[in-house]
Amino acid sequence: MESCDGSNLKADAVDLTNHGVSCTIAIPATMTLHDLHNIIQESVNFDNDHLYNFYLNWRNPLNGECYSSPEDDWSENPSADTVTLAQLNLYEEQYLLYIFDLAERWEFFITVIRHLPDETMTKPRIVEKVGKSPEQYPDCSANYCRTL
Repeated sequence: MESCDGSNLKADAVDLTNHGVSCTIAIPATMTLHDLHNIIQESVNFDNDHLYNFYLNWRNPLNGECYSSPEDDWSENPSADTVTLAQLNLYEEQYLLYIFDLAERWEFFITVIRHLPDETMTKPRIVEKVGKSPEQYPDCSANYCRTL
């Protein structure tokens, strides 16, 4: 398995298995986990309004490295905006778990598909999307949400 050496990544970064949507994202390895968080949010059209965590051990998240939202003042985990994807030494076919909104627990399964060493990229992009994004707040009536 080839590890990330600073080349670009192509990751099936948005796989909401229970909601029938997945996206393929290409992202420079020089970008941070926080940047990956932002492109995932964009890919599913969510309001970027909650804390999140990235877990490097997706099978047992509590037994492995975790990176948290920069806004999470309570977390003792390293901040997601302090580590680049290249620093994580990700390898092809590695799985990660990204949980957005720690109360609602939107679980995204991330797969590193491959490294794109020959492609020059300065910002992340959504390469492909399959399925329709779920509603972030399906139980929220329009009038109630406007008053919050």
